[in-house]
This record gives sequence, C-alpha cells and structure tokens, in this order.
Amino acid sequence: MKLRLFTFFVLFLTNLLAQTTNEQGFEIRQKVGFLAAHKGIMAHLPVELAKAVEITYYQHTRGFKKWHNSYKYPTIGATLFIGSVGNNEVLGRYVGAYGFAEFPLIKFKNYEFNWKLGSGFGYTNKSYDPVENPKGMAIGSNVDAMICIGVKSIYRLRGNALTLGLDMTHFKYLISG
Repeated sequence: MKLRLFTFFVLFLTNLLAQTTNEQGFEIRQKVGFLAAHKGIMAHLPVELAKAVEITYYQHTRGFKKWHNSYKYPTIGATLFIGSVGNNEVLGRYVGAYGFAEFPLIKFKNYEFNWKLGSGFGYTNKSYDPVENPKGMAIGSNVDAMICIGVKSIYRLRGNALTLGLDMTHFKYLISG
C-alpha cells in the first residue's frame, strides 16, 4: 500500500552573516533535520540526518502595493532546495524550488520574528516501485508538490544578521506511479 504523505522536519541553525540593508539579495542556508516517520509502516525509513542547502533570492516589500502594508511589509522570494531526507538509498536525493513570503509577527529596530509560507515543486531520483524499490512506499512519484512552513528569528547588528529558524518541509506526490 502506498502512503500518500511524506514529511520531514528540518531544524536549521544558521549563523550566516548576511547583508540586511539591501532591498533584495541572496542567502545561502544549510539545513539539518530529521525524517518524521508519521506512520508505523514508515519506521524503517529514517536512517540518518536529513541535510540540505537552500539558495534564496529575496526582496523586501516597501509599500508600493496596498497589500504590503496590510501584511506588515513581508519579505518575498524564491528558494532552490538541494538535499537529502535522510535515506538516499530508499528515498533518494531531492531538488526543489518554491516561492515564499515571510510575514513579520514581531518587529523592532534590530530584531524580527517572522513566519514563513512557501510552495512549489520537488523532484527525487527514487520513488516507490514494487520490484525495484519496495521499501520506498512513502514516495509515489518522482515529481512532488513541495510545501515549507516555518518561523525565523533575525537579529541585526551593524548591517549583518544572525538568524535562527525552525521549519517543516513536506513533499506530497502529484502523479501516481
């Protein structure tokens, strides 16, 4: 029986110094986390830590559109995700891309606490096959929908930033194999 949901949580600690005075720019983040075996039949899947790199293009909104002010001037952008979910042999490696918005919940001069919502597409080189990959029942196809939900804390100091965040990345197969 194919399971339709595949989720892993990624806790990322980033001490990346990034220029935060720019209206737009790029960030590179390393992520480390774990595969959440949310059903007993998936207990064999997590074998090591999930590791990924995200390359993000972002743009701070400044009120040029009516919705910018309504949502407290969110940051919008796109992210390229490259990584593993912690079991390359059975679940493969992932590449994905998603658009996102980060909405401020708390905002002071040097501190910000945001929540993030993103969606896009992912691809894995492994999917369920009853003969070739019978243990990979969590992945029904190579092409998946990708959703990212998280929170991020940002402390700014002299034009640089220190960030700490927690997010959940979810892959849901689109096409039954």
